[in-house]
Amino acid sequence: MAHQAFDPLWKSKRMTRRAAYAWLSQQMGLPPEKTHIGMFNQEQCCKVIRLCTGRTKAHDL
Repeated sequence: MAHQAFDPLWKSKRMTRRAAYAWLSQQMGLPPEKTHIGMFNQEQCCKVIRLCTGRTKAHDL
């Protein structure tokens, strides 16, 4: 579910995958090397969904 919310940020071509992960890293308050959805716990995944859903709605992705 977290990837379903996150992937449109970069698959829309409005930002690169690298830029999307940099944004997510900043939003999550994590260093880039720790910003991997596969490593996140359930609470972190829920936060990814909230953040990304808000961003995609705000930017009409």
